[in-house]
Amino acid sequence: MNWLRSERNGIGSAHLLPYFVILGILATGIAAPESARAQKETRARSSAPGGSGSGVRVYDVDHDYGTLAFKGRIERTDLGDRYKYLIQIAVVFLPGELTHDGYTVTNRTKVADLKFCDLVATRKVEENKPYALLHREYHPIAIRLTEPEEVGTLPDLEFLMPKSAVEAADHVGLGVTGSNNLYWPIPVELK
Repeated sequence: MNWLRSERNGIGSAHLLPYFVILGILATGIAAPESARAQKETRARSSAPGGSGSGVRVYDVDHDYGTLAFKGRIERTDLGDRYKYLIQIAVVFLPGELTHDGYTVTNRTKVADLKFCDLVATRKVEENKPYALLHREYHPIAIRLTEPEEVGTLPDLEFLMPKSAVEAADHVGLGVTGSNNLYWPIPVELK
């Protein structure tokens, strides 16, 4: 897949270059370059010199789920009794074929009309039962993707979650919901 040039939708590298400059900065940061393997792993670093007790943990995002790919980063800041999550993510539309390597593509749709981004904390209660929802916060978004490999950018979103919910959860994660009630989890564990 070549995101810098797509003959089908007429988007050339000059049009998408600003997106990839931003993505490059988000993925690598301003510090010295790391190896490609290290860039895909979760990094943790201290936030404030002088030891204020709070810290920032950075989660690099470079994953796809069904017809959407997610690239960017999530910063989790320790605020004492809660965490603040700052989201900086681009979304790429990958409608593709009905099947890929013999498997049906998840959330197959001709248009991704994204309306909400949410952060949830869940806990498994019993085998074969729905997970218990411990915390949910969502923000409205407005991203409409109609062309293959089209890129949209989530607005800079900020979520707050009590530490008690994170500690009690089996899973903390983000997702986006479309107007057609399709849900795309962003496959990065934020616990």
